[in-house]
Amino acid sequence: MITIVANPFLRALLLGTGTLMVGLGIVGIYVPGLPTTPFLLLAALCYLRSSERLSRWLLNHPRFGPGLTTILREKALPLRVKVVSIAAASLSLGTLAIWVAETVVMRSALAGVAVLNVAVILSIRTLPPAVEAERSGVEKILETAD
Repeated sequence: MITIVANPFLRALLLGTGTLMVGLGIVGIYVPGLPTTPFLLLAALCYLRSSERLSRWLLNHPRFGPGLTTILREKALPLRVKVVSIAAASLSLGTLAIWVAETVVMRSALAGVAVLNVAVILSIRTLPPAVEAERSGVEKILETAD
């Protein structure tokens, strides 16, 4: 079962941070180069320790919930998510480098961010297809998160 922090100051801090991370995650949907998933993962972790209601809301969300649930439970990313993430980030950073960056330094910085992004995504364990196929609900995370 989840242990909600007893300290009211820490709980408020976690709630505020989680809400800020949800906001940044939503902004990341629309802003190229700004990620969504890391912010939502941080929000889920903050909510798991501060509010059962908000953690259930986020993990049961029709759009974000299934992916977050899998990542938190399995500590791995499905191969499809890795491929799409690398492709989308590379496309948006490449577009910025070609059309927006005006100097070699800016283009080099964007290339560095792209390489770092690929390295981080590839360093995360890949979810085996069999495990991905049998994804279960949020309750397992809520029961095993501690």
